[in-house]
Amino acid sequence: GTDILSYTFPQSHVDSIDYVNHIVGIGVDTLSLTSLTPTITLSTGATITLASGVAQDYSIPVTHVVTSLNGIDQETWTINVSFLESADENGSNDFISINPNPSNGIFVLDVITNENKDVTVDVLSLQGQVIYNTSSKSVSKLRETIDMSNFAKGVYYIRINTGTDVITKKIVLE
Repeated sequence: GTDILSYTFPQSHVDSIDYVNHIVGIGVDTLSLTSLTPTITLSTGATITLASGVAQDYSIPVTHVVTSLNGIDQETWTINVSFLESADENGSNDFISINPNPSNGIFVLDVITNENKDVTVDVLSLQGQVIYNTSSKSVSKLRETIDMSNFAKGVYYIRINTGTDVITKKIVLE
């Protein structure tokens, strides 16, 4: 196989792996993305263009080629790393990550809270119309895959309400 099974950093909190589009999204709690050292797990016998444990600049998307055990099959993977933003400037430990952004239709939203909370997620059009909604009761970690492939390309907003915090993020559908 040519899959990345895991791709983490010491500073990472969330990650998503899209095996269809070959995209890894990672949220980290460090502002400096220019020298991060990943730990990478691949399909059995596969190799990658960057070895696990080698520092690299992740301030822009990074691509790797994974080659299967047979040395013939190859797949190009894109690694998107983003800073996990606090949902509250007053010291809250609630974090969110949206990957990939921009996207061709599939977004993975991760929400991490410091305690179990009821979380509501709305996707809004530029006109403020709610076009997607979901909620979860009493969670400290939420991973929501949002499929917007049937919506028009453009800018949308994701609003996350944790009961104590409300944060709105812009997402781009390409």
